[in-house]
Amino acid sequence: MARKKAAAKMRGKPDQGLSADFVITGFPKCSTSALARFLERSPVCKLSKLPNSYESPYFMDSIPTPEPEYEPGLKNGHKFAAYIYAPQALARLYEDNPETLFIITVRPALPALLSWRKMHARIAERGAPGHFTTKDEQTRAFYMSSSADDYFAAFANTRLDYASHIEVFLNHVPDARYVIVSQARMAQDARGVVAGIHDLM
Repeated sequence: MARKKAAAKMRGKPDQGLSADFVITGFPKCSTSALARFLERSPVCKLSKLPNSYESPYFMDSIPTPEPEYEPGLKNGHKFAAYIYAPQALARLYEDNPETLFIITVRPALPALLSWRKMHARIAERGAPGHFTTKDEQTRAFYMSSSADDYFAAFANTRLDYASHIEVFLNHVPDARYVIVSQARMAQDARGVVAGIHDLM
């Protein structure tokens, strides 16, 4: 309890408040950023984010970040897609914020795969420093020119196993509040999706 209260004060929230009323996570290229933008525009939500990025890994111990500010009276949240692959961060987030709404986005695996491969090819071609696709010339060449089959076998196969990752999520946060949102549903009715999320908050 003492650790939780200390964390609360660091984040600028009251002791009984939450540092994360909602968290957007999900699978690659499944519109987590689009959903973050929709919620950012909502007058009842505050989206915390790092400069120039919607990816804000506040609960990842391995990635130091400043603490998000908490605004009482609003629903405060942030987005970090890779939480879905980080069960320890999910468990920590849930421990500190048991009423958090986890919003998990999904999309059919094939278009997600093709879009993800294309994104990594662009990053490798650009030579982005520090990115895993550019750690050496052999790796960079692979991501610049790999076929979808090779990319899937070498990188994406386990990461696109939605059922396994959701099962791990439920094992680490068994009583969590969560909703699964499809990218297709967002494309058809973004306003309805956001309204439904508001109702769950």
